[in-house]
This record gives sequence, C-alpha cells and structure tokens, in this order.
Amino acid sequence: DCLAGRRGMVKSALMNQKIMAGIGNIWSDEILFQAGVHPTTKVNQLDDKTIHSLWEITQRALQAGIDTGATYRDLPDGYLLRNREAGAPSPNGSGATLEKRTVGGRTAIFCPATQPEVTS
Repeated sequence: DCLAGRRGMVKSALMNQKIMAGIGNIWSDEILFQAGVHPTTKVNQLDDKTIHSLWEITQRALQAGIDTGATYRDLPDGYLLRNREAGAPSPNGSGATLEKRTVGGRTAIFCPATQPEVTS
C-alpha cells in the first residue's frame, strides 16, 4: 500500500508524485470529493476500507478524464470538476455550497456536508 506509514494530509499525499504519479491539484479534489474524504484528513486516520475506496475512485475518475479528453463539462453528472469553485452548489445534491481552503500550499475545493473535517 503506497500510503502505508504516511502521516501527512491525504490531499498532499495524493499529489505527491513519488507516491502516485499523475494526480494534480484539481484531480485530487475530485478523488477526495467522490470518496467523501476531507482534504485535511491525515493519511494515518484513514481505515483500510477508505484507502481501498480512494484507489478505486482514483482509477475511475482518471479514466473519466481520459474518456472525455479532460473536458470537464463532459464529465458525468455529480463530478466536482464540472463547476469547481467556492460558493458553487455541491454537485452531489446535498444542498451545500462548495468551500475553499489552502492545504499544503494548494487550493482545495470540497463539500463540507459530505466531506466532514476529521478532528484530532
């Protein structure tokens, strides 16, 4: 498992090219959105089921990007990247608006209703 022994934030780990090549800032937001994981969650706070889910979602999301030629408007309904901006309605139908935060020096966009922040 490429995340084993990591302690940093999951968003930063996803973008670390030494861990997983090819995932940039916006795709890390999409993966975490689809998984329901807050971008500031520490990797060592994730259980095995969530880590496995992140792996599957990563494959599915990147394949959708390839299939659409990374044309965000052509991504399936429910994808964050179709309208990735703070204040936009969450595409998951939660009724929440997307929020923005700086995580590891990068902008993170997330849905606070379905990506709850983990404390402690």
